[in-house]
Amino acid sequence: MGKIPRKKIRLRRGLAAFAVLAATSPVLFTAGSSAAPVGQGFNVTPSDMSAILRQIKIAEAHVANTTPAFLAGPDGIPGNADDRGICDALVGPGPNQVASPLVADGLRTVDGSCNNLIRGQEKFGAEGQLFPRLATPVFKDADPVPPAFGPPGPSSYTQNSGFVFDSQPRLISNLIVDQTSTNPAAVSAAGFPVRTQGNPGVAPCTDVNEVQTISGTPSAAFSILFDGQATTTLPQNASAAAVRTALEALPNIGVGDVKVTGGPLPGAITVTFQGALAANNVAQLALVAGTSPITGAVVMTTTQGAAATPAVAAVSEVQTISGSAATDFTLTFGGQQTGTLTPVASAGEVQAALEALSNIGPANVSVTGGPLSAELTITFQGTLAGTDVV
Repeated sequence: MGKIPRKKIRLRRGLAAFAVLAATSPVLFTAGSSAAPVGQGFNVTPSDMSAILRQIKIAEAHVANTTPAFLAGPDGIPGNADDRGICDALVGPGPNQVASPLVADGLRTVDGSCNNLIRGQEKFGAEGQLFPRLATPVFKDADPVPPAFGPPGPSSYTQNSGFVFDSQPRLISNLIVDQTSTNPAAVSAAGFPVRTQGNPGVAPCTDVNEVQTISGTPSAAFSILFDGQATTTLPQNASAAAVRTALEALPNIGVGDVKVTGGPLPGAITVTFQGALAANNVAQLALVAGTSPITGAVVMTTTQGAAATPAVAAVSEVQTISGSAATDFTLTFGGQQTGTLTPVASAGEVQAALEALSNIGPANVSVTGGPLSAELTITFQGTLAGTDVV
């Protein structure tokens, strides 16, 4: 939701959502019915070309600037704590950089790396990465073997060899990307967004505190690096209490700013940022021994911190009718047609005609302005509020 521009509908050019029909000869005011030329409807403007060129320049700058010297960091020595990531050249204030990890600029890399620009998450969605399993797997039967592929028989996702035949392998993906009115799930979500469920009005979302986990067996005694500050040395089997004490001693964390549970290592230790660091996307923790990175143990951000933002109230669609009708006319909406209206129809007459339609109904539109040829404004409300109407 959130897109509801005022849609201009001029009678002399035909209507987008409303079709104007002559009362004596019901003919839709549209272009001719002859076949359209190949490519009609695909229009690329100079601003489109500029946007495409910007994406290409960002990708070229990423490749050109991701050199061994850049990856080695300011000290020029690979393997030290100041090393840069493979996506770091993408993000920054430069003319050919992405201003924020949350901005969808640039081109997809061949291997899918840098789909996610958050440090430590560069490989999310890249090839060759195992998906973490969040639920018990359920492998269902698929379609029967088609005649052209061998003897008749079943196929199933429980198979460990052979072919599995599935006529709808991308069903979930297709439902997610299909945001048209033909997808009932999209229509339902548009009318009742997830952020407003449980409170259809405007309400703040909940603050999210960042959570990072340390797990595995460090290769040596180590320190924890946080935003340029290193803790005192911790043993390979450090406890949650020892990690908390070390972190709270840093000048950029402080007492009460972290909650540390779990452990001791190699058991997972969970670090939740709170207090002065609550609801922040904080720097990634790193494990180091002097200036060398630690192997055998990893740090992962499991929940990214974020401050609450107000939910967006539902916005009602507004459409306008303007221009002069040459004759009496009707309006169509969602396949239904109103009674006949005159070329000087008033706002009240248009509202009454629309409310008489079974797919609109009383109180679901408000019509102001007019009479024609002055502009009439139609606001969808009631059960049609907050929806992208047809």
